Amino acid sequence: MGDIFGKWFFGEDSNFSASCLSRAADFFGEGLGMRFRMELLILALHDNEKRREALRFLAAHREFHPKLAPMLWDSAGIVFVLIQEVSSAYRMVRTPFLTVAAAERASDALILLKCLASHSDAKRLLVNAKLQEYLYPFLTTAHRDELHENLRLRSLEVIDKILEVEDEEIIKALAEARMVLFCLRCIVVSEIPGKEVVLLRNNMERSFTSRSLLSFCKGF
Repeated sequence: MGDIFGKWFFGEDSNFSASCLSRAADFFGEGLGMRFRMELLILALHDNEKRREALRFLAAHREFHPKLAPMLWDSAGIVFVLIQEVSSAYRMVRTPFLTVAAAERASDALILLKCLASHSDAKRLLVNAKLQEYLYPFLTTAHRDELHENLRLRSLEVIDKILEVEDEEIIKALAEARMVLFCLRCIVVSEIPGKEVVLLRNNMERSFTSRSLLSFCKGF
């Protein structure tokens, strides 16, 4: 067990004694090891050579660390890195030749942006920084294969997470950006699995029919 843990935590080339690995496993078991590893992987996002694996691990283990959102938010330059990963797929997302590797990297980055959007201090700042505009290429693509649909779903989930708490300023900003139209269009025409569509539709209908949005629309 210690050897398996050591390879996972320290890397395949680790060469530690059994007692050392056992102590490390105890450290991990207390939850401290996961936080430490998360912090290292957040730093690794700044390294082009390590970014792919860091994205994959953080996205896959986000639910095991409830403080990941503030950790990401408090790390300098991370939002830029995630947007950089998202935008790197733009060229291919408009074509039927989107590769698995490009789609997975963009998907993992969107998952972490969704995680960030769950942080109360980040929601309004992300919207004010026009995060929603970086999602347009995924929301407006006409392709319906699994890779494109997955990116569309991840983008909708980011918007859904931003709208989780009703905020008049956020709803107005999304309305001005025509997010209502783009999101509803995606839900209607996409082939996203039924349960996920129902959940997204209900959440967005709740937000997009709120008093703040309706009063905003009357001004036009």
